[in-house]
Amino acid sequence: MVASFFSGAFLTLTLVFIFFFTPPNSFTDSNPKSNSSKESEQSSSVRNQINQFSTIVTDLSKGYVDPIDTSKIFRIGMNAMLSQLDPYTEFEDVSGAADMRENISGKYGGVGIVIGRKGVKVVNAIEGYAYNDGVRVGDTILSVDGINTNTLPMDEIRTLLRGDPNTKVVVKIERQQYKQRKELEFTLIRQRVSLRDVKVVSFLKKNGKVDNGEMRLNDEGEMEILSYAGYTGIGYIKLSGFSEDAGSEIRRSVDNLQQLYNRRLNFGNENRDVRILDGMKPLKGLIIDLRGNPGGLLTSAVDIASSLIPPGEEIVSARGRGFSSVTYKSKKGGAGPILIKDTPLVILTNANTASAAEILAGSIQDLDLGLVVGDSGGKTFGKGLVQNVEELPGKTALKFTVAKYYTPSGRCIQSTNYEGADGTGKSIEENEQKTFTTNSGRVVKDGGGIAADLKVNQKRASTLEVALLQSNAFDEFADDYLSKNVHPEHGFKVTEKIFGNFKAFVREKQASGDFHLEEILLGKGGESIATPPGIGSKKPTKEQRRTTGPLEQLKYNLGESDYPLSIREANKLKETIVKELLNDFDLYKSNLKEDIGNVILARFLPESMILERSLDSDKMVEESVRLFDQGGTRYQEVLGFKGVVGESNGGKWLGGGSSEIVSDGRTGVGDGRWKSLLRNLAGRGESTTVESTEKLGSRADLERRTKLKIDF
Repeated sequence: MVASFFSGAFLTLTLVFIFFFTPPNSFTDSNPKSNSSKESEQSSSVRNQINQFSTIVTDLSKGYVDPIDTSKIFRIGMNAMLSQLDPYTEFEDVSGAADMRENISGKYGGVGIVIGRKGVKVVNAIEGYAYNDGVRVGDTILSVDGINTNTLPMDEIRTLLRGDPNTKVVVKIERQQYKQRKELEFTLIRQRVSLRDVKVVSFLKKNGKVDNGEMRLNDEGEMEILSYAGYTGIGYIKLSGFSEDAGSEIRRSVDNLQQLYNRRLNFGNENRDVRILDGMKPLKGLIIDLRGNPGGLLTSAVDIASSLIPPGEEIVSARGRGFSSVTYKSKKGGAGPILIKDTPLVILTNANTASAAEILAGSIQDLDLGLVVGDSGGKTFGKGLVQNVEELPGKTALKFTVAKYYTPSGRCIQSTNYEGADGTGKSIEENEQKTFTTNSGRVVKDGGGIAADLKVNQKRASTLEVALLQSNAFDEFADDYLSKNVHPEHGFKVTEKIFGNFKAFVREKQASGDFHLEEILLGKGGESIATPPGIGSKKPTKEQRRTTGPLEQLKYNLGESDYPLSIREANKLKETIVKELLNDFDLYKSNLKEDIGNVILARFLPESMILERSLDSDKMVEESVRLFDQGGTRYQEVLGFKGVVGESNGGKWLGGGSSEIVSDGRTGVGDGRWKSLLRNLAGRGESTTVESTEKLGSRADLERRTKLKIDF
């Protein structure tokens, strides 16, 4: 039996964080004698209910008028039962249990390709694996070992690509190039693919942009290095998950940043490859980006926290009704802190920072060892429940909630109360939240995620941008662009001409019916079922009602009620929505230009370079870097915040438990922007296809309701 924390930021792509301390007899009652009679009665009742269920399934199997699939009935019954609890309590079939184990380890045997269903396209070619072998984002996989993939289910394609390390697989692809689509064939060697949690490690300039050093062409036409990266001493690490190796990845990343910075202090611009052991000075600031991080292993969360927190400090505790309480403290010695004492630390979060990521952010905040900087929403996801994973016969598994976890101040950050047996849950209101204090006396609250110490108020992605992403407009335009243009050169930017071509491309696709931008607000349209009465109309089938969007259902109901004028108005509504969406192109031009550029460049550059490129327009990163100005004065003011302390860029820092910087910036890498989210997940080798099947409203709705299937 294994006890585990499960993140819940994405309902269909569940990352776990597991801790290996729960012995088989850990679920004990504190006073077993007083409850023995009650437990006996409960056990008897459970046995009777199980026997009743077994009898029903047996009778149906033997005597129902038509043959039935008892395995399917069992799964439906099991899922219906568990759905009455919370969304993290689930029965995992053979496939789901296997995927869960792979998510825990972050390793699998394969080639490092992530694909999407539309045309079996490559969504991500993982660096160190398929990318190094020449596979690129946007490639269409035609066959695997000679087997045509066009009509194969995703699971079968996954099986073909996966296999034992050191075995060969032949992958035939088609790639869009200038004036042609070229077929290429790769013989790939399967490997033990390790999915990196640390996506980016970099130094930042004082303006928040990536510091790659300074170079120029000299008079002889050769590249001359003017300075190396690291002089600013401001480090940045993007952490996307908490799998088994996340702790060691963070340790290496922090150590490398500190070593390089101290080389610059000691040797200036000399590129000496020496390891400094004594007299190391701390970085001027370190930013750890947890935006969009759905969680992972508890052991990794504790390991990462231990690398940042002084030895002996509490990191997290867990307790429940029948669960042996446990407290984790930061480690000592080689497993202890690697971050040099007194290094200013900033943790970036957003609404999709969940579970293990919230434990790391919460421990840093409660111990006053750093600042939590959030987006305009100001709070993380709020996943504070503990799940136990129990292996079942037939290589299946059951994970069920057994406890809640608590940050060092004693607060539980769970944002939804699932008490009761309907599975819906109730959000914990602000007036129900209790107050706690950090080590230095700052007030923090439970029941609603981790509230940011500092909020950066910035533009969210527009409805148009999300609709374009949902329609796959950027990827399809990239194909169109590359068919008419040569390889983009260094420093490629989206010009006004390219942007104008993109607008024309989208309008044409919308008019032809290839795109349905209105579905972002109206839901999936499906076939029309709104035939007016009296013209041979038929009632929609159950399947039609299930797959048809709300507007078409409304039109059908209006037709049934003989309201033709209202039907015409409903049709006008769709036309008006499309018109207003298309009118937003110029309003959100800068955002859309960045999306277009990133998608085109992703056909040539590795994921890490695309993520680094996005940092240059990331206002949350820019504002965080400014905290380290003037020896970290602003950082210290916010960390010891007592009231209104000043202004920043025309905005105010506000009292009341958190500060706010008002900025007109936009979200960059990892903060929940839809494409960045997909690439972040794709980089873990876990997502394969995106199919929007429900009405999509806010960005949070979109991210929660989009199906992300685990493949290879």
